[in-house]
Amino acid sequence: MVGTIKKKAASRVPSVRKNAVTPSRRAVPIASGRRATARFDTRLPQEVKELLERAAQIRGFRSLSEFIVHYSTEAAHAILDKHSQVLASEKDRRVFFDALMQPPAPNAALVKAAKRYKAQAKRK
Repeated sequence: MVGTIKKKAASRVPSVRKNAVTPSRRAVPIASGRRATARFDTRLPQEVKELLERAAQIRGFRSLSEFIVHYSTEAAHAILDKHSQVLASEKDRRVFFDALMQPPAPNAALVKAAKRYKAQAKRK
């Protein structure tokens, strides 16, 4: 299938060739122009590696590492963004959980509305 992709210095930014994907504004180049300070190794089936290599080549990345760092970083940001949208800030979290754990007593309007609802529900 696809030959192995030559190892490149980790300091290179993912290339964007003709017909290649444009990295999003959140894409993080490998080590921002400096040598990588962390390493991630994984084992995967040969067919998965070949699939990833083909996709990296089609998208114009110079190496499988650049491809994986680009798309895994993008996916991680999307996951974290979605997670943080549920409760935006620590203050919101506190207010929300306090309201769940110690709800305020119903006011007069709510009591009146509940009585009206019960009366209507009995008539049906």
